[in-house]
Amino acid sequence: MVAVRGGARVKKDKKKKVTARRAERPSIPLHMAIRMFLIGAVAVIGSIYALWRHYSVPRTPMLVPAPSSSEVPIEYEPER
Repeated sequence: MVAVRGGARVKKDKKKKVTARRAERPSIPLHMAIRMFLIGAVAVIGSIYALWRHYSVPRTPMLVPAPSSSEVPIEYEPER
């Protein structure tokens, strides 16, 4: 009979003796490890870029005044 106690597999003998076996370490496939590393690296680089941009690049004003009517070019055809 096998029971799980605290994350470790415990094997019970017929005489009620309890022996603990070390849990098997799950193996991670190589392509999954590479993919996790690449996603983590992109996340770290993106956050560093965002912090650099936030603190070093001045923001452009969101509210831009409308140009006056004298500055707007008017297209007209001269009389012949």
